[in-house]
Amino acid sequence: MTQDGRIGRSGGTGESLADRERRLRAEEHATNIVRMGRVVRLGVLAWLAFFVIDLLVATWITPGPAWPFAVVRAAFLPVLIALIWRLGRQPPPTPRQLAWLDVVGFGTCAFCVGLMTAWHGGLGSPYAAGVSVVSAARGVSVMQHWRQGAAHQGVVVLGGLLGILVASAAVPEHRAQFTDPVALASFAQFQAFVVNVAGFTAYGSHVAWKLRREVFEARSIGKYQMRRLLGRGGMGEVWAALHPGLGREVALKILRPEGVDDVALERFRREVQALGELTHPNTVRVYDHGVTEDGLCYFAMELLEGEDLATLVSRTGPLPPERAVHLVLQAARALSEAHGRGIVHRDLKPENVFVTHAGLEGDFVKLLDFGIAKWQQHEPGATLTQVGAIAGTPRYISPEAARGAPVTPASDVYSLGAVLYFALAARPPFDGQSVGALLVAHLHEEPVPPSRKLGRPLPQDLEEVVLRTLRKQPDERYPDGHALAEALAQCQCAGHWKPPLWTPNQTGVRTRVSRDTSARQVGETAPTLPAMDRSRSAGSDA
Repeated sequence: MTQDGRIGRSGGTGESLADRERRLRAEEHATNIVRMGRVVRLGVLAWLAFFVIDLLVATWITPGPAWPFAVVRAAFLPVLIALIWRLGRQPPPTPRQLAWLDVVGFGTCAFCVGLMTAWHGGLGSPYAAGVSVVSAARGVSVMQHWRQGAAHQGVVVLGGLLGILVASAAVPEHRAQFTDPVALASFAQFQAFVVNVAGFTAYGSHVAWKLRREVFEARSIGKYQMRRLLGRGGMGEVWAALHPGLGREVALKILRPEGVDDVALERFRREVQALGELTHPNTVRVYDHGVTEDGLCYFAMELLEGEDLATLVSRTGPLPPERAVHLVLQAARALSEAHGRGIVHRDLKPENVFVTHAGLEGDFVKLLDFGIAKWQQHEPGATLTQVGAIAGTPRYISPEAARGAPVTPASDVYSLGAVLYFALAARPPFDGQSVGALLVAHLHEEPVPPSRKLGRPLPQDLEEVVLRTLRKQPDERYPDGHALAEALAQCQCAGHWKPPLWTPNQTGVRTRVSRDTSARQVGETAPTLPAMDRSRSAGSDA
């Protein structure tokens, strides 16, 4: 996924094997960073707590000073602190950097444990077995293939072995142990124990890694098999999923109830309800919805291939008037049905006008993201957004919505008019840099005609339609989507655009995954799920 939240086409029948492997490795890497960070933080406590054992050894088992143990433990503490700092720092460590942190951190720890044998028995010291504790801690900190795990565990074993040999060679009374059969036998016994623990932990890490991959492939919600993650937000996730019985890929929007407040749950329910009521071909379709046994709310929608209007205009520049009218007219017709059922969208913007195909005909529009839709006929007190709250996207919000006043179908007309303005001029009606400046502009400033911002003439009748949609007073605009659609259909350029032929191998198509920050409830704190405007690669079943 790129930084702006979009995923490029992989070709073939969806995600390529290479893309899938990269995605799996990225998820594994992120998990390993978290796991290692937790283990190292616990390791600090364990490293300090074991000084109590050092005191017991120095007092009762091998009487002598305890300060050498304290010196070794104090010398290794900066390494632990550095590990914690780096694992929690942004940007996170790369896989190569994480491997070095793994090797250096746990290898050095094992070496320090080995050094402590200098003050407690040399080659036959029970501290030699302490390396196995380091090995076990390392085994639970990462999940990885056995080859990599065995190599890294080998560094831990060798680090401990080197520490023991250095410690035994440095202490005169321990040097004789290198020729003492009893000491060598004890040393071999402890090393065999360490090697076995390292082997088992490497195998356990491999099993966990393999099981996680199998679970990743077998994940399912209800009757749907999860295929690939399309987006993640504060409320949940959006996946491309397969319905095995129908052999159809869908976009599965999942709400995770933990940590989600009542407003977010109500918003999710409303989106399902709104889309379930709408049947217009230019509105994204809902196939199914439900709740799993463990409390996951979900609904399945059609998985679209194409790009949103914002991406299209960014890629091609201002659209020809004929094409702009062709696209926005379809969105207006979809709005006509919604308005006829008393539903106000409230978040119309170029990102929610998705340009896809119908059969082989391109430039077919799907209207998306009814997550903050409002029903005009709701009973008092049942509204999702309380009076005074502002719902919408600042660049395309209507004046009444900017004031926090009740919205009507005319509010959607204003927003869709701003979308049409953007399609014609490649810029929104107002270009304020802050939310406050944009809201003030929508409330008090008259928009510059799109032809002036574009720098060349536009059809006069079309420009008049655009400017009427952007009037400050709702009763001076077209009253609803139906009236706007009729006005657009009467423009001289309407009907003169010939949609391009859609081919599965056409270039320039990108799949869009909107981010959690794109849905916009200005003044509301409830988390939002990424918009359900998901696309898929050409060639897969839709």
